Amino acid sequence: MANLELLALDEATPQIIAPTASDTGIIVGALDVALDITGETINADGVTSAGDLAAMGFSATEGLVLTGQGSVNDITLKNDLDQAVMNIATGGLAVEFTGAVTVVGVLSFGSLGSVVAITEGGTGAITAADARTNLGVDAAGTDNSVDVTLAGTPDYLTISGQEITLGSVDLSTDITGNLSVNNLNSGTDASATSFWRGDGVWVTPAGGGNVSTSGTPVIDDIPRFINATDIEGRSAAEFKADLDLEVGVDLQAFNAGISSVPKIQGKETIWIPAGTMTPLTTNGSAALAQVEGTAGRPEQQTLDFDATTAESVQFSVSFPKSWDKGTVSFQVFWTGLAGAGGVVWEMEGVSIADDDPIDTVYGTPVEITDTFIAADDLMVSAESGAITIAGTPGDDELVYFKFSRDPVNASDTRAVDSNVLGVKFFFTTDAGNDA
Repeated sequence: MANLELLALDEATPQIIAPTASDTGIIVGALDVALDITGETINADGVTSAGDLAAMGFSATEGLVLTGQGSVNDITLKNDLDQAVMNIATGGLAVEFTGAVTVVGVLSFGSLGSVVAITEGGTGAITAADARTNLGVDAAGTDNSVDVTLAGTPDYLTISGQEITLGSVDLSTDITGNLSVNNLNSGTDASATSFWRGDGVWVTPAGGGNVSTSGTPVIDDIPRFINATDIEGRSAAEFKADLDLEVGVDLQAFNAGISSVPKIQGKETIWIPAGTMTPLTTNGSAALAQVEGTAGRPEQQTLDFDATTAESVQFSVSFPKSWDKGTVSFQVFWTGLAGAGGVVWEMEGVSIADDDPIDTVYGTPVEITDTFIAADDLMVSAESGAITIAGTPGDDELVYFKFSRDPVNASDTRAVDSNVLGVKFFFTTDAGNDA
């Protein structure tokens, strides 16, 4: 083997070369190179030792051997950005990868064997069934590839594949049993004597306790407390006697056991026909006339009122004691032969008591207007407003009324006589009878 030739040291690029390309140079001892060593390949043919700082060696059994020694890592593999990709800690056995590890072939766990313990991030099993048992997951062996099923018939739950949808709960069909009081305001203040109130609280009813019956009540009896806790049934007659009530005065009849049935207090009417009215001496209406239509049919008894001159009649009424002595009102029943337009009727009254002068001024008149409809038809006016009767109405008095037509009123547009058949009075009672 030829020796290496060392070129002159003062040349620009010092080199160690072999005499020929096929020769192999051997350097005995250490070679310390300040710059990079370049070449096609570097083949190590000796093993490294434990004390090497950064050595590359070769072993027939191990192949390429890299040995290093640093304060943090023994071996560090970096990329072209000088970033650590893999490292082995000083004196350690574990290999740490900084980024993701992509396995192209089969990954073998070496000394860990084919079973990786749970503590090492595995399942501690070879089969899926054993793995589920070890991990406590889906021990029955059903996995998510099988659709979930819903047991029972709760129609407020629906299922499609592995998705469960919650709907509305029907309290009448989906709920059975009793709702625990703990579900209502956590059961606060719930007891055997309290009840759940609409405002969301448990409360105890006000009162003094239970009520008991006394005697032998029957259907239609009226209950009466005889003390703080006892009720007895009383018949209608007994109840009337208990309260000292007079039928028709204090109360209306309410049971067949009370024989008299009084009239109901309130608004009542009196019919005053034309035949009971008297034309006034001055400016009175025409005298009462009786007009026949078809023989055998109703005939008219009328008082005719002029279309140009104000004419009047009078009548009197002794009201029952049950009258409340208040205002009255009236309706006019009338007819006519022909023409058109409206007629204005008016009423005024005065009440005369025992020993009062009859020659007394009437009260303020009240008017009502009605429209003619057709010849010989019955026309009925609306109810008038309230008439205040002059004087001081009382029991056993005579009330005089003056009834007139007011042709000078602008609303009275009917240009012919109008014939009155009668007047209906409205008055109010406040007693059951005249006792």
